[in-house]
Amino acid sequence: MVLASSGDVVVPLLLVEVGNGTEGPPVVVDKVECYRGFFARGVPTGTGNGREVALWRTVWPAAGCDGCPPVALVFAKDVGPVAVRTRMREVGELARDHWRGQWDGDGHVPEGERPDGCRDYDGKVPLLATALKQFAGHGPHGPVWWRCGRSVWQSLADVLDDRDGFHACSVRSTARRQAREAEFERARHEQEERRRRMEAAKWVCPTCGGYVCPEAGLTPGGECRPCLGDLRRRSRPGPGGPAVGRWHLRPAPPHLTRAAPCDPQATAPCPLPVPQADLGSQGTKVWPRPAP
Repeated sequence: MVLASSGDVVVPLLLVEVGNGTEGPPVVVDKVECYRGFFARGVPTGTGNGREVALWRTVWPAAGCDGCPPVALVFAKDVGPVAVRTRMREVGELARDHWRGQWDGDGHVPEGERPDGCRDYDGKVPLLATALKQFAGHGPHGPVWWRCGRSVWQSLADVLDDRDGFHACSVRSTARRQAREAEFERARHEQEERRRRMEAAKWVCPTCGGYVCPEAGLTPGGECRPCLGDLRRRSRPGPGGPAVGRWHLRPAPPHLTRAAPCDPQATAPCPLPVPQADLGSQGTKVWPRPAP
């Protein structure tokens, strides 16, 4: 039996198997396999390109979930919800290959996020079950449906929602991407506001004339950190007198000091000391070794 929407009541496409629950689970699994084989049949599209379309799509509208149309097992006999769950667990275990989608995990997981993925339900048959008494009391949209792989009774819309399918994974991925973009935009805005505050609060160092941004340990309007450190070093007395802060103000080392200053008006070269050679015992010149 095929249950489809008609009139103002929107009901997704369902293929219904009604029985008293007397058939064993292997018999029910064989029926599910036949349904899956029927859904896999294709017919030419008629466009001459050699492509095919699923036969069931030319007869009925699209299903309310990924993959093939769902097959619903309706127990006409009042067997109770516990018996329905027990029978569906037995059928679901034997028919796992027909309804369970193959897991496809994310290849790249951003840092700080949990791995995610989806199940591919292409060619799979969603397997539902309910009792006729529950169906009659709550209608097709009530919480009277049990789906293989689930653990609670659900409404028709919830039971047909592939929460681990491609569409749900795409929705979660989009939500995570939007959250990352919002966090990046928030951090960028905070950084821009911090830069604007520092630009508005900066001042000119009275010693070196450079711009100074506010930071801990600096007085607004005072010296920058290098100049402040230089003033502190100048204020500390050294072993030979007051310390000199800037390196270019320190006296030159002795080995770089000339013995006599050069006269810019003189025509002769500067009187630099010239090393003299001594005569050795063999009459050869021996130059003095440079000091280490």
